[in-house]
Amino acid sequence: KKVIDTTYRDVRQTAGTSKEVYAWNMTNKSLAPFVYTTPEKVADKEEISGTDSVKYTVTQDIPYEYSEFYYNGYVFKDEIADCFAIKTVKVKDVNNVDRTSWFNVVIDGSEITATATSNAVSNSAFYNNTLTFEIDVQKKEGYDIQPWMKGKKCVIPNKAIVTISSKDAMYHSRTENLESNIANVNCTFDIRTSITNGTITETRLKQPAGSNQSVTF
Repeated sequence: KKVIDTTYRDVRQTAGTSKEVYAWNMTNKSLAPFVYTTPEKVADKEEISGTDSVKYTVTQDIPYEYSEFYYNGYVFKDEIADCFAIKTVKVKDVNNVDRTSWFNVVIDGSEITATATSNAVSNSAFYNNTLTFEIDVQKKEGYDIQPWMKGKKCVIPNKAIVTISSKDAMYHSRTENLESNIANVNCTFDIRTSITNGTITETRLKQPAGSNQSVTF
């Protein structure tokens, strides 16, 4: 993205006449900022039971920017279902280098807010990059999952929101909220049976939460 500067010049002509010409010079000034990209969210498990752990991963491509369009602010937010306990939050770059220090990470109950520092968004390394937010959570033992019941299924949805503030092509302030897709995790009951009658037999069955299962001995 380059801006072409137009320069007005007079050239020598026959006396009493004139001619207009334009000289086109390339500069390093950006014509406009790049378009923001939408974050993508996945869970490493589609199904959990008991006190299983889940890792949510949110990735967002950060395009190359000229310095005049560096971000004024970058805020990542993710409200985790309160049936989960948040264990760790990390941020990594495209080379899998830990960049958590680029952010002020605050966990308030079930809400995670990671705000990029002013040093981070003014650093060229922040751009032409891919940021990955890794969130490790664990299902709380005995937590009532009724709020997430849909018929005979328990589905826990989750999405993240990134808010970016910068300048538009006219150097006016602009702010945009970018929502990720929804990552669903299904809950099941973990049924275990064992019988002692000369030998010990153990079986394990995963059953969708809210459904019924008969076990015959």
